[in-house]
Amino acid sequence: MEPLTGYLLLGQELLQGKKQFADAWNFGPKENEFLSVQDILILSQKHWNEIKIEVNNNTHLHEAKILKLNSEKANLVLKWNSIWSINEAIEKTISWYKEYYISNIISSDTQLYEYVGKAKSLKYSWT
Repeated sequence: MEPLTGYLLLGQELLQGKKQFADAWNFGPKENEFLSVQDILILSQKHWNEIKIEVNNNTHLHEAKILKLNSEKANLVLKWNSIWSINEAIEKTISWYKEYYISNIISSDTQLYEYVGKAKSLKYSWT
């Protein structure tokens, strides 16, 4: 839901004809909430212990060691900020999948209301 709110804010600016917003944007977690893929998997497993993790530490892969989104422009120009902490976002994501795969329940509506409720309590401009 975090990137969606950013893209909706961006779309609003573009629909108002503000061409300066026709640019590349990143919508990601706060700078101090950066986690490795392995950290995300471990946190995910805490919320659903049936998740099985297999780590392949193949050092011969030609991948970047760290990939991070820089959302500073979105924070400063669009006044966009993430609402859920990284821990909340992981918990909500895993909860959604767990409910879906175990009980065939799609909890998108419930999570959307929770998300918007928190945004309102934080007095975000788009609420």
